[in-house]
Amino acid sequence: MEHENETEQRPAPETPQTVWQSHQQEEPGMEVSLTTDQLCARARYRDKENVWFQWIAGAACLGFGAAFVYGAIEMEQIWLRLALAWMALLTTFAFWGTIRVGARRMQAGESCARFMVRELEGSRRTLLAIQWGYVLILPSLLMFWWGGYRTLQARGLPLLNPSLWRHSLLTLLWSLVASLLVLLASWVGLGREAKKRARQAEELRRAIGMQG
Repeated sequence: MEHENETEQRPAPETPQTVWQSHQQEEPGMEVSLTTDQLCARARYRDKENVWFQWIAGAACLGFGAAFVYGAIEMEQIWLRLALAWMALLTTFAFWGTIRVGARRMQAGESCARFMVRELEGSRRTLLAIQWGYVLILPSLLMFWWGGYRTLQARGLPLLNPSLWRHSLLTLLWSLVASLLVLLASWVGLGREAKKRARQAEELRRAIGMQG
């Protein structure tokens, strides 16, 4: 009887999924743990999703880049031209980065857990790249703001009426502030998501005994 009690009380052997689950239960807000089949299903889904994401990101960069180039050619105000040209340059770098890095695919003989570790780490790097890319947008926002102000100035607002100048300047300024707040909120959201992906990758790496 004592032998049977010891057998019943003996804990079940741990698997990478159960270890990951125990870590995730300690972290509120983390994803629900996955079984082996669910983990492999997610890995296969991410494998296909990455290919589609690369095509969509590349097409978006080409589309926005063409629109920025067209606007830079058509605009008469020099600062607006510079702002659009700067955005066209950024989308060109983004397109090149998308092509150079390529889609993350499962390699032959790679386990689902190891691919998910690599996927989480790659996703974290992508989020951080987008986050820092927001910093490069700031010069174009300033050029847009100044170019808009100079455009209003060129339209012949009465020079002797300072209230009109203050109104136009403040209107453009509020637009700039609103854009900066949107970028800041996106920056914070991307940073939190990147930290979440890093935490999940580290937990899964520990669960499968994978060296860094």
